Amino acid sequence: MIGHTPAVCYPGNGWTIVGQSPRTWRVGEFDIPGIEYRMERATPGGPKQAWTIPEFLYFPGWEIWRGREKN
Repeated sequence: MIGHTPAVCYPGNGWTIVGQSPRTWRVGEFDIPGIEYRMERATPGGPKQAWTIPEFLYFPGWEIWRGREKN
């Protein structure tokens, strides 16, 4: 899955990581740790696009992986 995480996949498709923050989302009684990335990219003849992308992976047995933080 390393090749399909936001820190790898989005820059590989023209996006630039302009910020990232560890984040914990609360869903019901569960805390889900992850990383929130802020991405931008220029568009031909138009304004920049900007997205906020959450990242976490769930594995069977309720193990949640925070992701690989990009330095």
